[in-house]
Amino acid sequence: MAGQHAGPPRRRRPLSLPARGGRTAAAPAVALSALRARGHAGGGCVCQPGTGGGARCAAAVLRKPGAPAGRDDALVGYLGGAGPSACACPHRRCRRGAGVATALRFHRRCRPRHRPCGAGVGRLMGCGRLAARDHGLALVAVLWMTAALSLLVGGLLSLARAEVKAAQVRGAAAEAIALGDAAIQLAVLDWRTATPPPDSLRRADYMLEGRVIAVRVVPATGYINLNAAPEPLLRALLTLGGGLDPAVAGVLAQRLIDWRDADDAALPEGAEAPAYAAANLAWRPRNGRLLVPEDLLQVLGFDFELFERIRPYVTVWAGAAAGVNPLAAPPEVLAILAGGNHGLAGRIAAARDAGDRSMDLTALDPAFLDQGGVGSVLHVEVEVPVGELRAVRGRWIVAAPDAGGAPWQTVAAEPVRFLPLSPPAAP
Repeated sequence: MAGQHAGPPRRRRPLSLPARGGRTAAAPAVALSALRARGHAGGGCVCQPGTGGGARCAAAVLRKPGAPAGRDDALVGYLGGAGPSACACPHRRCRRGAGVATALRFHRRCRPRHRPCGAGVGRLMGCGRLAARDHGLALVAVLWMTAALSLLVGGLLSLARAEVKAAQVRGAAAEAIALGDAAIQLAVLDWRTATPPPDSLRRADYMLEGRVIAVRVVPATGYINLNAAPEPLLRALLTLGGGLDPAVAGVLAQRLIDWRDADDAALPEGAEAPAYAAANLAWRPRNGRLLVPEDLLQVLGFDFELFERIRPYVTVWAGAAAGVNPLAAPPEVLAILAGGNHGLAGRIAAARDAGDRSMDLTALDPAFLDQGGVGSVLHVEVEVPVGELRAVRGRWIVAAPDAGGAPWQTVAAEPVRFLPLSPPAAP
């Protein structure tokens, strides 16, 4: 036995790993020491002497007793090459002395990022370090996706809330129209059957579907007639009701008169066809009556904002009446007749509604008054409470039988307007 060990010990050849392109890479010495700790010796397989199957030997050592050979064996076979070897993965923990078993465990974790080691992928590139960086990137990606999904969900919720609100408004408008139209029909019926016939503005309340609906019936003669009002009354309308400067109001008043008169001669500050052509308008003055209040928008100088401001004061269905019947006029029109004195207009309206026909009208401009009667055209306006708002709906009705035998007919219907429940106090 002693003779067998005489002479210098033979230097063991370092284990090598096959790599891409036919090159070899030296196996870490720490793996060899790990194999020695398990009873192996370099230079061959001591588990199966003489077989030279270092790969099979390493697989047998690492595999649990009775476990079938599989991908792990191929992995170890690749790493072992022609002799016992260790993991070629440069992961730090793979070279910490735990040997092939630890290397194999880390390769199992790395495999989702690489093809199996036994498939000939060659040099493995920093599995552990890449995995750590990928974990950070994955966290950032998850956070970004979470933020994006949060924004998307928030937008969808806002859109859903807006749709629900719009549906509620449409439903409330439809309900207000139905209840308002029903109250209008009842009010016109009461007007037609009243004895004696009404000769002034009337108010009434109707209970429908558990709601108190306020109705105001105003004869058309209680409004300013755009087809017959004189220039001073039109100037007062545009100044007090439209909020215009008196000079501008005078110009627009004459333009309205030029629109409705039958001649082509323009007033000093009015406008006939040449002025409309110079303004590049596609239409010319009608030289006739306004058929609906919206015809006022065709008169040179009138815009939508101004029309909306004066709409509550005007009509085109008062016939030939040039002035306003104070018994039929609503408080806002009485204020214009009183030169903007809302207090005086309120007192006159209160006395009239109380049935006092001896009220003092001397403070009103007599040039603006016309007490010829109430006529047959009515403006019926209803207010339907809707939550914290009131829906206002109006119709212009001819309270006389038509050719078809209907007891009355509607000539115009106004859109529903939602206003605060308590109207603001007049200045």
